Parts: sequence; structure tokens; C-alpha cells
Amino acid sequence: MEKVELRFFEVVPENILQAFLTSDMRITKEHIQRVHDSDITLGAFHGDKLLGFISGKYWNPPHGKFLGGSGFFVHTQHHGRGIGKQLVNGLIDEAKKRGLDGLAMNDMTEGAEAVLQSISREREDVQIKLDVDPMKGMRIADVKFLKVTAQDRLRQAAIAHTGNQDIQHLSTSNLLAQI
Repeated sequence: MEKVELRFFEVVPENILQAFLTSDMRITKEHIQRVHDSDITLGAFHGDKLLGFISGKYWNPPHGKFLGGSGFFVHTQHHGRGIGKQLVNGLIDEAKKRGLDGLAMNDMTEGAEAVLQSISREREDVQIKLDVDPMKGMRIADVKFLKVTAQDRLRQAAIAHTGNQDIQHLSTSNLLAQI
């Protein structure tokens, strides 16, 4: 995995976006406009060079406070290096710090979907539902943040250590005795 520096922006400097736009022809002016319209953008940098970004707008439907994804791109030359995963994990962590309930992403590529599938296997604090919007035919994702307690982590460790699913009901002291 290529390690990058993640930087948050409320407003992304125009020169950074233009350099990215001219270096990857898949990125259109419409994509750049979505970044300008976003409330938060997270960029992955190597030095001063932008390698990818993810952005979103605050969204408050009746069932919670979310960050709606408005752009997620990794430069073609840097695909397959873990940059997209670092971006999504960084955005999840920041959204949780800001007290949000989750992320909503739409119009995703297969690569973005693969990143979310990988994250859902690795993180116990998110629940990711991937689907296709029947009206628009686009890939969508609903990322809900879960409240994971220390006891939940201890219970998972005890189950992993013993292989015994029947210890779900044990108290903390009894769980510690299992490990």
C-alpha cells in the first residue's frame, strides 16, 4: 500500500484541482464543480501532488445526519495502491468525529465498490450496504456508523480465541477468563 498524506479542505485550492484535472482526462469540469459544491474534501497527497480525493455534502434526512458523497477519484496512475481505501477510511473517521451517522454514496465505479467491500470486511464500526438504484441504474452505498464498545471488542476476541459462539452472554470478567 502506498502511504500518502491525507489533507482536509473546506475549500480546495483551484490550482490543485486544475493540476489534477489536466493530468487525468477522466475527470471533467462537472466533477470539479461537485468538489467546489462540497462541504468537505479529503485529498491524498504525495508532497504537493494530489493523487486522489473524496468529497461530500452534509445531508439531513429524517433518519440521521449523513455525508453524501459527491466525488471519489484516484488518479489512474495510482489505482491499486490502496489510496482509495485510505481516503474512504479517512472520510469515515472524520465524519464520525463530526457526529454524523454515516455516508451515502452514489454513482460508484466498480473500483469504489471494491474499496467499500474491503472496508466492510476490515472495520467493525461500519455497516455497508451496496445496492443498485432501480430508477437510475447506478451503484449506491449506504455506510452506517455502528457504536462498538470495548465489551463488544472483548467478546469478539474471546470468540476468535476459543471458537465458541456460545459465550455471547458472558460478563466482562468471564470473557477475560476465556482469553
